[in-house]
Amino acid sequence: MDNQYLDYINNKLIEREKAMMEFVSQGGCKTFEDYKELCGFIRGLKTAQFELEDLVQKIKANDDEL
Repeated sequence: MDNQYLDYINNKLIEREKAMMEFVSQGGCKTFEDYKELCGFIRGLKTAQFELEDLVQKIKANDDEL
């Protein structure tokens, strides 16, 4: 199976994560609440990346069985 769509989504998640991490590292958070919120977003993006990678592995395993 062609995974170009899954790769596209994964790349978008990575771009968003990097942008948020850069924002935090440059002092973009004005309050601790802002920091906690962004950490939650980053954690969510990372979770989505892990789930997407799991899906890719399952698709590859299925393709190998055919």
